Amino acid sequence: MTLWFLMTILCSATAVVMSIPLIRRYEDQGREVQDQAIYQDQLSEVDRDELAGTIDAPEAKAARAEIRRRLAIAETTMKKSQPLSSGWKMLALVSTAALVILGGVNLYAYLGTPELPSVSNLQPPTPAVPTTQDSVSGSGQIDTLITKLQARMQANPRDAEGWRMLGWAQFNKQNYAASAEAYAKAVEIDPANIDYRSAYAESLVQTADGIVTPKAQSLITEVLAKDPKNFRARFYDSLAQEQAGDKTGALDRWIALLAASPEGAGWREDVIARIVNLGKATGRDVSAIVASASPSTSVITDAQKSAIQALPEGDQTAMIKGMVAKLADRLKTNPNDADGWIKLIKSYQVLNDPDSAKDALNAALLAFTNDPANKDKIVAAATNLGLK
Repeated sequence: MTLWFLMTILCSATAVVMSIPLIRRYEDQGREVQDQAIYQDQLSEVDRDELAGTIDAPEAKAARAEIRRRLAIAETTMKKSQPLSSGWKMLALVSTAALVILGGVNLYAYLGTPELPSVSNLQPPTPAVPTTQDSVSGSGQIDTLITKLQARMQANPRDAEGWRMLGWAQFNKQNYAASAEAYAKAVEIDPANIDYRSAYAESLVQTADGIVTPKAQSLITEVLAKDPKNFRARFYDSLAQEQAGDKTGALDRWIALLAASPEGAGWREDVIARIVNLGKATGRDVSAIVASASPSTSVITDAQKSAIQALPEGDQTAMIKGMVAKLADRLKTNPNDADGWIKLIKSYQVLNDPDSAKDALNAALLAFTNDPANKDKIVAAATNLGLK
């Protein structure tokens, strides 16, 4: 009884706080117009930063997309000011309070689990093998999520999506065996869902310390039969081929997967590294493939090229050199950027400065002395540009 009394008081206070900005919104004149002007200024600032080389093209594109999204929201919500009378204000306040109280209390009664002990009294499971991910912020949130999902599954064991969520949570805690068990339940309930099957296969591989087991291979084969383009299944299928000793066949699979993979995919670097290693093992020259798979190797974007071309010839060269110098300074501070080094090397080649290009290559190789994959990637790109 005390719990419900406290919840009612808290909901009432929350309703009052929520109602104030909702009511004032109608009396806030010109705010959306001001927001629009601010967003327009921000777009112009992004254009200036990109032109000056402060940010690169992907960062500028992402910034513009976010600003335009906010601008669209401001334009959609812009409306004529509609001051409310005292009576309407009171009605709005009472209605909001009623909705929050009734909705919140009933929603908690339906979805909540009041019988669970306090989260502070629960001890998170200790992973068998400590890893760097154990200290990731949000780990405690995942522990809480696992506890709630386990309770949810006990109440509704035929909830396939619930088992999928539990499998995902356990996977992120590196509890791979528990993750595989949860995904197995999801597959059992909904055998037609290939996403469940591919996630199940991945958990089995991680449970076996990276080995594609026969059970995992069977699941991968089933997924590829229904969706030959499934990236996760193709990744582990290529890995299985490599582990089986078919280096040539595995190399072909990795190359095909790289060609189809989207830019920015987190596993692309792993695929490139495997291509480089298998290229060495099979004696196949993959330097052109690796170089072409790298992001744009020019320090100057198309928009910047257009702006530069409008300048006098002497100013063009000075502006380009300034951009290259900024990139070189950034790499001195943050040398762990293989694509940045490749851009810098090519930029020096474009400026017909082979000595600086060789110096940049040597500095890049030194930065990645203990990273063979990125080192080979830089060497392949430099070779493709005519450097040795």
